[in-house]
Amino acid sequence: MTDTAFYVTEAAILAACVLWACSLVFIRNKYGWPPQPGAKKQVILLRLAAVAAFAFALQSSLSWSVVPAIALCIMLVSLNSIVLSFVVSLRPSKK
Repeated sequence: MTDTAFYVTEAAILAACVLWACSLVFIRNKYGWPPQPGAKKQVILLRLAAVAAFAFALQSSLSWSVVPAIALCIMLVSLNSIVLSFVVSLRPSKK
């Protein structure tokens, strides 16, 4: 594995996880942010951007073979999702 491909993959996976977390409505409701009138379009756009970032991560990691690339992406998504959910849960809710 090359270090550059790994760092690009990690950055893209982290971006995908952050975009997906931002699109989750329950996080916005937990902190008392009322959904705006265009929130559904915003959620759809954020989730599409997250899928695009994940696809970019998968494409950048395919410089190795397919199985290690998919395994790496799944591992990074799991790890980043756990860390991100832990960080979000540390914030006190406004309710």
